[in-house]
Amino acid sequence: MKGLLWSFLTLFAIPILAQVSINHPIASNFSAAGTVLELNVPAQYNGSSLLIGWVNTQGQQSAIETSLQSGKHLVELRNNPLWQGTIQTLAISLPGITGTVKKPSFGDEISLFLNPDLQTPRSINFINGYSLFSVKWSYILYGILFLLIPVFYFLQKMTFLKAILLSFLVAWVLFDLRNVANHVAVQQNIRANDFQIAPFVGMQTLIDKADQNIGEASWSQEALPGVYHSYTQYNLAEKSYIRFRKKPRLQDKKGIQYILTQDPKNRQVVDSHAGIAIVKTKKKKK
Repeated sequence: MKGLLWSFLTLFAIPILAQVSINHPIASNFSAAGTVLELNVPAQYNGSSLLIGWVNTQGQQSAIETSLQSGKHLVELRNNPLWQGTIQTLAISLPGITGTVKKPSFGDEISLFLNPDLQTPRSINFINGYSLFSVKWSYILYGILFLLIPVFYFLQKMTFLKAILLSFLVAWVLFDLRNVANHVAVQQNIRANDFQIAPFVGMQTLIDKADQNIGEASWSQEALPGVYHSYTQYNLAEKSYIRFRKKPRLQDKKGIQYILTQDPKNRQVVDSHAGIAIVKTKKKKK
């Protein structure tokens, strides 16, 4: 019992990756065998980055990052070595997103294969790759290559060199077609998000709202996801910034009037965007 409680607390109390808390539970106590994650993503999160974290019954923690698409969004987890056995707790970093763990149907497998590998600052020079029925696409292409060589050599009576070249050409065309499809999807996504890429989608809207609400007042922020923390500080640098203190008594003394946070709790929310709220602090009573 103590071990289970410790695993639960470590997931929700310890920030994972860039000091972002993965504290919005999706599922608990389930078998990971052959399952994927299906999320229902509100339109406001389209293009945003999401952290997905879980703890297994051995207390091992793992987390991955994905770029969201609005609507039904499937996340492939079966290739992760820690996605196995019984998962004690599965949680995500953004509020307002529901999800379920399920065994994928044939249609889900195709959707997972066709999911675009959206461009982010981390993937400018490489792609994360694709998988079909949880098998890496590169492995499938190698299989096609080595399967076609004997087919062309023995059945089509080609020379061995021609069989190799033609098999390589077929695998290369399949490889290129998948990358072209991904490139088209990436370009469509960038245009749909006003030429912003994850995780910067929606940031300027948030900055504009914060600038309008804060005005000449002082502001602070709690730990925001990913690059939001540094991005907001940079873009609101001309305003009076005060480092956030967890104790309300210190906040009053410091004179913080607005806070950017993912967890508004019972505070007055004056505006919000992409899961980040601009809250107004209570004035200290004299």
